[in-house]
Amino acid sequence: MPGLRRRPDRTQGRDSHRALRACGGSGDGCGLGRETNAHAWAKRVLESELHIRLPDVKAAIGDRSKLVKRGRDFVFAKAILETRRDTLVPDVVLTAPDGRILIVEVHVTHASDADKIAKIREHGVSAIEVDLSPWRKCEDEAVVRQALLSGADRHWLFNPAVDRARDDLRAELSAEAARKAVAEQRKAEQAVRRLRSRPVQRPEALQTMRRAILALGLGGLATGQKVDDGFTTPGALWKAAALHRLFQAAPVFGPLGQVTVDRLEDLVQDCLAPEFRRDAGRERATRTLVLKHSDFQSPYVAIERFLERLIEAGILYYRKGDHWLDLGWAKRLQAHDDARRRQEDEDRRRRDRVNELDRRLGAIVDLAKDLDLPALASWRATPLQGLESSPQQAAIAGDATWTALREGLAGIIGMLEGGVPARDLFGLPLEHERDEAVRESDAIAAQETAAEAEAVKRAAEARVGRLHMAAVSVLGDGALAWLDDQEAGEAWRDLAFRDDAGLGQGFQALERIRITREAARRAAAEREALHDQLRKAARRVFDDERRAALFVNAARPDLGLLSPLQFCIDQRTLAVCLSLLPGTRRNR
Repeated sequence: MPGLRRRPDRTQGRDSHRALRACGGSGDGCGLGRETNAHAWAKRVLESELHIRLPDVKAAIGDRSKLVKRGRDFVFAKAILETRRDTLVPDVVLTAPDGRILIVEVHVTHASDADKIAKIREHGVSAIEVDLSPWRKCEDEAVVRQALLSGADRHWLFNPAVDRARDDLRAELSAEAARKAVAEQRKAEQAVRRLRSRPVQRPEALQTMRRAILALGLGGLATGQKVDDGFTTPGALWKAAALHRLFQAAPVFGPLGQVTVDRLEDLVQDCLAPEFRRDAGRERATRTLVLKHSDFQSPYVAIERFLERLIEAGILYYRKGDHWLDLGWAKRLQAHDDARRRQEDEDRRRRDRVNELDRRLGAIVDLAKDLDLPALASWRATPLQGLESSPQQAAIAGDATWTALREGLAGIIGMLEGGVPARDLFGLPLEHERDEAVRESDAIAAQETAAEAEAVKRAAEARVGRLHMAAVSVLGDGALAWLDDQEAGEAWRDLAFRDDAGLGQGFQALERIRITREAARRAAAEREALHDQLRKAARRVFDDERRAALFVNAARPDLGLLSPLQFCIDQRTLAVCLSLLPGTRRNR
């Protein structure tokens, strides 16, 4: 092994390198067979230095350790290479000035095996092992030397102080484990007590399921008033829930619905304490804790026993390594549930009718002045006159008698609230209230009749007013005279007063008058225009206003003794009149 540069003895460096390489390649292992060059080199180094760094004296068990003494330099007087001690051949034996002996094993390619360590322990000699394997290829002797003396990893193969420290540490760990176990047991006991002291839950839904299971004759399977560990409900309820839900789910799973403990556990999740449910979160810590208690039984065990009971009772049958549910139970449960739902619906309707009877009678009691409550209770249980049942029986039956009674009671309540008199009191002592209702109803009817008559009168007067306004718009000052005219056999005023039909007749008559007058106005305007043309033509012909006026106003035999103005009523007669003007002047 080449040494450091400028080192006087280069041969010694090469020898140390070769020694390390030879130790790894001898095939005999370090410490067996003939003396190796590596061990001889180590002996020479130790003889020249007379000291070596010892590892810490400490014991370790797992991640715990106990330090007795820090590592230090061991100073010795001599080093002996591979001296046989009975069956033990140590690599190097160091002897201190006071006679203490230390075995040094040098690990180059092979660490000390268990057999060698056992032999060392037999001799009771302290021994360390120095690991030089990382420096096998190092060519710097000074580095390797430093590694041997102090830098390389080293540990005790045997040291009585380490053994004593390990025993002490093991005792400490055992004591800690015992204390921890006691504390854990105490915590587990507290958790179990808290778990078992929780209020027992008996949901109505689970009780309904148990009644269904009892109806199927399987009550012997749903037993147990005690709350099993890990449950919130008594055994009778969670077992009934498991059976009922298993039967209900059977058609979904069909013939492949293997029944297992896990499946039963899924069916009773709502019966388990939160710590034992599938979705348990922080409660899982409590579950882990209570399961450590020797007296606590996991709910899984209870469910497993229940499954075995189902197998024994023949609810499940065995096929090809699994257990299946007999689907006949599902059909029987379905029939039972259907009948139960029908009965529950009928019971609910019956309760609703009885409650409605109570509400209506309560309303009557609140509204009536002096109703005798004992008499009312007797009336409720006594058959009604002309009927075969009492009000209570009618409400329970829900038949035609109840329908009539229900409507009649509604009428009585309406009467007491100020409505019309009830047709039938059904034997209730309310004659005085009905008499008051009759009087009040008659008074109201009279008021309504008067109000209606007044409304009719106002409507009639409004019709006459509307007809008068229409007549004024058509006839002007002659409107009043026209309203009293009896052209239709009755005055237009009276026709409109009587009804809307008479008003309509008046409107139609006025419309005819308006149309006639409008036609007359248009004809007069047209005649005036023709007359104006005739006058202008006469003035052009005669150039004299008097003669022109004489022409248009004078009666003429050829016009049937009519004047031209009288004769001129349209374009034809205008042309005739114009033709009577003198020709020479007419053509100017």
